[in-house]
Amino acid sequence: MATMINKSEIYKKNLSGGAFALFLMTLFVLGCGLGGSSNPPAAEYVGFWTGADGSTLTIRADGSGDLKSGGSEVTNGSVEIKDGKLSVTLVGIGKTMNVDEPPKNGKMKLDGIVFSQSGSSQTDSKEKGNPDTKTSAEKSDASKQEVPSNEEAQELTKATLLEFNKAVQQEDFTDFHDSISKAWQQQITPQSFNKEFADFIEKQIDISEISSLDASFTSSPAVKQEQGIDMLILEGEYDTTSKTQFALKYIPEGKEWKLASIRVFIGKK
Repeated sequence: MATMINKSEIYKKNLSGGAFALFLMTLFVLGCGLGGSSNPPAAEYVGFWTGADGSTLTIRADGSGDLKSGGSEVTNGSVEIKDGKLSVTLVGIGKTMNVDEPPKNGKMKLDGIVFSQSGSSQTDSKEKGNPDTKTSAEKSDASKQEVPSNEEAQELTKATLLEFNKAVQQEDFTDFHDSISKAWQQQITPQSFNKEFADFIEKQIDISEISSLDASFTSSPAVKQEQGIDMLILEGEYDTTSKTQFALKYIPEGKEWKLASIRVFIGKK
């Protein structure tokens, strides 16, 4: 018989619809003005870049960008290219790199690392006469209730569940708590997560196997209203040794979708 571990949605506990809406209103106000730049980058910099060391860099035509490099990670920050340096920062925190070689034929060198381009921005697609084309460099705008592409939904799901899995392995949900929506952070503590997912910790559940797999969504990613709040719903499973099923809900935080609910089921096939 299949064994099942079922953790219910947590964000609903002791949380009225009115209070939740109030928290969201605060988030929207705080989110204004993040990302973008008053000095947008030259067109040849725009796109999705992968470094030879595994770093990833997204530069959008509006001057916003994302960076994952070593210990630095910035999402929807501001990109500035000036005096031979490229910076990706959010409220002053981020990384600045020397532009050793500017973009040419889809390659550039930053801090001695060669980056290869594998995507372009939505603006580029429109300029090429295909306004509906989306590329890997684009991200959905949560503030506009945009539904992520399948590729982005895959990345978001995997990132969430691997961060959750890391917390289980470390028996410490502090970092996971930092990654969820600010509204939810005000309703739950890292210690509460440890208590809610005690079964996972005690049974040493490890779902790191999903890192090499794609999720099978039971329904297409969609934005739905719950208690008057727009939520991105991602539900499905991974074909792991012990099947991993999930139900994730995200709310808008600026332009980003931030986790507001997590349910994870583990069962033998």
